[in-house]
Amino acid sequence: MAAVDPYSPCPCGSQEKYKWCCHKAEDWALRAERLIRSEQFDQALKVIDEGLRKAKGAFWLLMQKAIVHERRDEPEPAREAVNAILQAKPDHLGALAHRVQSTLMAEGPEPAAADLQAALTAMNPEDRPKFAGVFRMVGVMLVRSGSIPAGIAHLEIGSAADSEDDPIAQPALRSLMTDPGVSAWLKNPYDLMTTPPGLDPETHQRFEAALQAADEALWGQAAAGFETLSADGVAEADRNLGLCRLWMADDTGAIASFRRYSKFTGPTAEAVDLEALCQQIEPISDDDLIEHVRLTWPLNNRDGLIQALKDAEQKDKTVVSEGAGLIDPDDPEAEEVDAFTLLDRPRPEARPGMGPEEMARVVGRAILGQDSVMLEGFDVGKQFDDFREQFIAIAGANIPPAQPRTDVLEKVARVSLAMRTEWAVPEGLDPEEVRRIQREEQARVIREVWPETPLPGLGGRTPRQAIKDGNAQIPLRAAFCQLDAGRVNPSLDLPALRADLGIPGEPTPDPATVDIERTHLARLFRIPTAQLSDDRLWTLFLRSRSFGQHRALEQAAQALVNRPNLLNSRAPTERYAVFGDLANLTATRGDFAAALAWIEQARRDEPSAHRGPNAPRWDFLALRIRARNEPPEQWVPELAVVLDRYREDRAASQTVVSNLLDMGLMQMVPHPDQPDQVMLDSRPLMSLISRYGPRVTTASGALGVSASRPEIWTPGGPSSSGSGGVWTPDAPASSGQGGERKIILPGQ
Repeated sequence: MAAVDPYSPCPCGSQEKYKWCCHKAEDWALRAERLIRSEQFDQALKVIDEGLRKAKGAFWLLMQKAIVHERRDEPEPAREAVNAILQAKPDHLGALAHRVQSTLMAEGPEPAAADLQAALTAMNPEDRPKFAGVFRMVGVMLVRSGSIPAGIAHLEIGSAADSEDDPIAQPALRSLMTDPGVSAWLKNPYDLMTTPPGLDPETHQRFEAALQAADEALWGQAAAGFETLSADGVAEADRNLGLCRLWMADDTGAIASFRRYSKFTGPTAEAVDLEALCQQIEPISDDDLIEHVRLTWPLNNRDGLIQALKDAEQKDKTVVSEGAGLIDPDDPEAEEVDAFTLLDRPRPEARPGMGPEEMARVVGRAILGQDSVMLEGFDVGKQFDDFREQFIAIAGANIPPAQPRTDVLEKVARVSLAMRTEWAVPEGLDPEEVRRIQREEQARVIREVWPETPLPGLGGRTPRQAIKDGNAQIPLRAAFCQLDAGRVNPSLDLPALRADLGIPGEPTPDPATVDIERTHLARLFRIPTAQLSDDRLWTLFLRSRSFGQHRALEQAAQALVNRPNLLNSRAPTERYAVFGDLANLTATRGDFAAALAWIEQARRDEPSAHRGPNAPRWDFLALRIRARNEPPEQWVPELAVVLDRYREDRAASQTVVSNLLDMGLMQMVPHPDQPDQVMLDSRPLMSLISRYGPRVTTASGALGVSASRPEIWTPGGPSSSGSGGVWTPDAPASSGQGGERKIILPGQ
């Protein structure tokens, strides 16, 4: 009896029925499969070659041959085996998918994206949806490599084709779109331009054909069509050509197309946004990169060097000890090292009213292993030389006089380094003072450093030089828009800086006519919220929230708060989202008192119908904000009280558990008796409350007031008398913050 059903799809991946494809090679293929599983690759190849002599060109055997050669790290023979299949059957789905995957692993996601386009062109149109998984795989790797627009485009295709069973694309897309750290220009949904009017019939037909190819994700085919149209002088084709190349991760080709289109349109808002995109995806030349260097010396006297550095910390105050730790925190077997930060001047004493100019700036770090010392810093000319000599003078005879080994750890964009300030905070300085100084430093860097810094997008000129030359309006506006995006700093007047530099302003959208759903993400914050209708204001809030545009989100939320009738008519979760976002965004800026004030206002003015459903949400939001700013001994007792408050409230169970999971106080763990099930491990919560919880006990002895007991509350159920720490939903239990932060990064 055949091992494979004759009428099932062939194991080779051809999508043909096994009976009419590879059944003649079954004996050899099954033997080879067993050998491959046992990693007997030489024997497997002998069996495969024997089978190919008997069943010439059997696709199943050729696929196995490719797999064996890949396992042996022999890419060329593997590629020859796959190509042999495709020469015989160009639309063989298994071989096409295998070639994309092999390219992805061997060469990276950008070449794999090109192979994917070639595969889509080769296969039958009705088979393209079967490549949804390949789109997702390539998309995930594109995102990891930094090709965000191409990654999003691939993930969207993969998700749309297989939306019901998609554990990869949908979560990855949500994470990208809501992440405020992902640039608005990289994740903005760009649409292709429709066929322009006035074209002759033949040109019109070619434009329509290119659009149809792009709609089917045949971006390579579409790009070829738009390229010929661009050569014929159809300017709109250049914009579409740029998008197709962008989605294929051909950033160089996309930049050239977008800039040709911008020359045609002139300094429009769209041209500025396309230029901002170009500036973000354009490769940085070596001249615009600074090396992060590590110098390594053997140690003559480790204890002597540690003492010398500690003496410099106490006497000269030009060193800050960071203590001992693992050189790689993710590797428990990594070497333990002692780390020290070196400063450009003595660390000042704390006092009220200090300014950024008084701070001691970090110039590098010394990391002492057991046998060697590593000095790390950025190779910025004389500054790095002075830093190295400073360390050598401190180290003295504890290191040999020989030249150190030099390694380049990474290369960082010159402009990024120029805009970043790292300093050592004086001990005992009030956190509010630290945040004030940090804001002032950020403002100083933008106001004084940025205009004098050479920018790649300006051809290596500084903004002041480009303004003086008078031939770079679009690049200048694009660069300033990126500077402006997302910045809310009361110490900096960006409109005044723009006016001082002479950079033209950006248009304000008309609140009566602006299409909020199609407005570029980077321009949402420019929409005047006070003049929007209720429905349009809510649309702006939702779109800003969905795409992580925090500046626009905060403006929309503040406008909604000023419309209590509108907010009170929404569902409890929607009203909570508005105030919750305001509280979280305010806390992100370090104003924790104002963040808690938003929560207090929300609770005070809340409609009575909302109070029950929202009560646990407000309690946990306040706790989480406090946990970002207070040591555990201050907020953990309140956590115990909140847990006790909802111990019998099944309706609050989901809110409580989701917050505890987000805070890392509960963890999902495999069920010991049912491997396909999971349980909730509450031991982190138990440990925290046992250590920091309140010590006063009521007559009932409930957890909220006696957290030192090992027993833990279970949402939706009574407390158990056991001492275990694993809990399953709706069932009984089955069985530091605080230290002073010494280093801050004002430019980040």
